[in-house]
Amino acid sequence: MALPSRLPARLQGLQIDWSKRGDKSLSYCVSKLDRRLADHRMARFRSVPRRRHAQFVRLTAIPIPAGVGLKTLPHDTYSCWIRSRRLAKELVERDRARGGQGWTDTYEYRRCLVCKRLLIGREASDYRERCRWPKHTWHYPQGPMCGVECVPEKKPSKKYQQ
Repeated sequence: MALPSRLPARLQGLQIDWSKRGDKSLSYCVSKLDRRLADHRMARFRSVPRRRHAQFVRLTAIPIPAGVGLKTLPHDTYSCWIRSRRLAKELVERDRARGGQGWTDTYEYRRCLVCKRLLIGREASDYRERCRWPKHTWHYPQGPMCGVECVPEKKPSKKYQQ
């Protein structure tokens, strides 16, 4: 089948059967191809930093059950961070059934590769994008700096461990 006339130059040489496109728009297909090409390139050289999402759950009528939530993120009796959206929604439904006004919200989170500091929200997404930069632009061999106060975490010396 003939190539569409508005095909970007970077995709001109690819052997693609455009009849399988169906009713999807050209821009949709091009974005899918771009993503596939980018994933292929990044997998060939190094892994792509993916988004990590966590649900922040706040309950008012019932406490958070023991053992629920991410232990590495801050939590208390009536609020916690959960990876599973399904579990977060279930907890909010139980809270509302008891007369509470619980709510949940989704945030991106990430740990700094250098200092292991927890990054949440916009800070985490900015750091994820910095991890995609070429390695020669990073400040440390482990990864890019997360902020001005970012210093590599020192491992305890084996000499003093017994």
